[in-house]
Amino acid sequence: MPLMLFRIDDRLIHGQVVVGWVNALKADSIIVINDAVARNELQKCLLKMAVPPEIDVAIYAVDDFKLTMESKEIKEKRVIILTSDPQDCLRVLENGFKVEEINLGGMRHSENKKQYTNCVFLNDADIAVFHKLEEKGVRISIKMLPVDRPGNLFECLLKGGGDLEKN
Repeated sequence: MPLMLFRIDDRLIHGQVVVGWVNALKADSIIVINDAVARNELQKCLLKMAVPPEIDVAIYAVDDFKLTMESKEIKEKRVIILTSDPQDCLRVLENGFKVEEINLGGMRHSENKKQYTNCVFLNDADIAVFHKLEEKGVRISIKMLPVDRPGNLFECLLKGGGDLEKN
């Protein structure tokens, strides 16, 4: 099976991912790539508890993630990969993982971040990383739920933000 979804979402595993994306894509595996979570046994346990028991959950530090699209763990499953920010996503790709499209989910408000959609707040460093991803040929769409119409990140940036339409 192909990789079903590569998503940046600062909450990693939560209701939109489990109820929305896992169900819509019939995913049977979630891979979380995040240094802080990989080092924290409590966070790993909590993330694994957030999914039904029939869904496999693997958690990697960014530099420990060595899988490819041809790896058994991806090729033989219906996989969703999650990172919490564009910086980790870029590191994964720089370490050799190949992906054509990234889904940008929620990136919440924090200091020095500007709001671009209801759920996407970015700073200059985030935007610079998204441009590097684009230079690598990666399409970046903003889509919170499977039923939403995807928005193009760079069109949204050019407009200075805006609401995304539902289907």
